[in-house]
Parts: sequence; structure tokens; C-alpha cells
Amino acid sequence: MALPKELTTVTRTSKLLALFLFITLPIIAFFAGTNYQSTLDQANQQTTVQKPISKPITNGWKTLESKDCHLSLQYPPDWQGSKGDPRNCYMFLKASKNANAEIYVYVGFSGYNSWQEALDDGKDAKPTNIPGADAAITNNEVIVFRKGNVIYQLQYDYKPNDNQAKDIISRIISSIKFTGRTSDYSTSKAPKQNTQGPFKGVYLPTQQIPYPASWPSDLQYPDGFRLVYAEVKKNFARGGFRYSGTIKDATERLTQFYRNRGWNVNVTQLDWGSGIEIRNSSSSGIISVGSDTANQGETLIFSQLLSSNMQ
Repeated sequence: MALPKELTTVTRTSKLLALFLFITLPIIAFFAGTNYQSTLDQANQQTTVQKPISKPITNGWKTLESKDCHLSLQYPPDWQGSKGDPRNCYMFLKASKNANAEIYVYVGFSGYNSWQEALDDGKDAKPTNIPGADAAITNNEVIVFRKGNVIYQLQYDYKPNDNQAKDIISRIISSIKFTGRTSDYSTSKAPKQNTQGPFKGVYLPTQQIPYPASWPSDLQYPDGFRLVYAEVKKNFARGGFRYSGTIKDATERLTQFYRNRGWNVNVTQLDWGSGIEIRNSSSSGIISVGSDTANQGETLIFSQLLSSNMQ
């Protein structure tokens, strides 16, 4: 069948139309494909988020349950578990001496009075999952999670690149169970907070924890100073300590500790306690020493160390 002449004749208009289609069709196809892939990605992400958590492998493990915390944890049979301190609940797990004694998991009530306060303080934190919790965020080996109006804090530590320890801790965290009644989680259990100086609005746990694997030796204080909070980043470490003694005694002992190690030390007396500035050729730090207004007879120490060669 012969086609009409207007369909077989090459004109300037037909050339322009062909050029237009030659340019636009690949672009349209590209964006259509991109949009389709984006739709698939979103579907995959939704599928991942909604995927139920697989039950952790904890066969033969022991169970540590705290009525103060309204929680239970499972842990390997060769680990050590302890609990106590009803003021802040308290659950502590540590690898046996035959394994790696610097691996630990600590759980207690956080010092936050509301979940919004936790979110505001953890702006760099990322969402995570704790079985049965209403919400959870994590940052720098610390997890804050909420059940009802009760806010918990979980802290853990292990040596870098220790994949076996990482796997064990992951399974411990996945084994968390809330064992209380609904009413047990209806009222905030944030401990009493301090009211003075840099310690205002802060609560430090009362139970001692081991020094983390990467903890600098210049923050490993003499006997009597109990580490209760630790945070380690590249070239930076911050610790919270408790000391059963006066502010004056704690300040003098810390001053002597650093001078014996070759640091330049400057002490300033303040209304709420004392500030200690330390410095050497490669590092500097600030130490605040004050009373614990929530626990009479206890002295609190906040130590921050910035070092270019932190071990």
C-alpha cells in the first residue's frame, strides 16, 4: 500500500521533530528509570524497617533479672553478672578474666526527665532498636531507650576490631526483656540531679565500671577514684568519677597525680568547688571537682582530656 506523500517526504519540520525525539527520549527514559529505582529502594527500605528482629542465639546462657530495673538480660555462662543500687537500678555484665575483662555492658536509669530532653542532648545519635522499647537512640557505644515514661541508659565497651566481643554484646542487647507491669513504666525514675556549677542537672551513676580498653593512662586515677561514666573518641576522652572524700582532698590528690607525671597544673578555687587545668607538650585537659548535692559525702569529678597522641 502506498503511503501518502506527506508521510514520506523529508521536510525541515520532520528533521526538527526527529532531532527533538532523539534528544528527549533518552532523557525521559533515564528519569523514568531513576524514578522506578527510587520507588524500589523506598520499598526495600520499608521492608527492612518492618522486618521482625530474629531471636538472638543465647542457648545455654544465664539470665540476669533486676526488679529495680524491671528488666532482664541474658549473658554467656563464663561472664560475671551483678545487680543492685535501687536508686538507679543497676545491671552490670563483664567478661570473665579468662576471656577479655575489658568487655562489659552496663544498664541503669538515665538522668533524663523526658524523652525530648534525651533527643535534644543526643543530636548526633541515630535511631536503633531495643526489643520491646518504645524508642531508642545510640551514639558512641551508649544507647538511651524508653519504655513508657522510664528512660534507661546502656553503655558497653570492647577492644577495637574484636568481632567476637561485638557479636556477643549485640546478642546481649537483643536479649533484653521488660519484665515489669505497665504501671512500673508509667512514672519517670530519673535519679536526683545536682544543683551546682558544671554538675547542675547532671546525674552520675553510683556504681563503678572498668576502664575501657582504649582509656588513656592519664585518666586512670589512684585508688579511691571510681570511674562511673566513660566516653572515648579519637584524640578525646571524658570521664565521670566519684570520690568518697572532700573536694579539697580530691583536688590535692589529682594535682599531685598529674605533677608526678610531668604535667603543668593550675588550680582555681570556685564557688562550687575547684577547676584544674592540665597541660603538657601534646595534651591538655580540664577537670572539675565539686560536691554531689544528691548524695551527701560524695565528691564528683568530670575530667576531659584532649591529646594528639592518645593511646
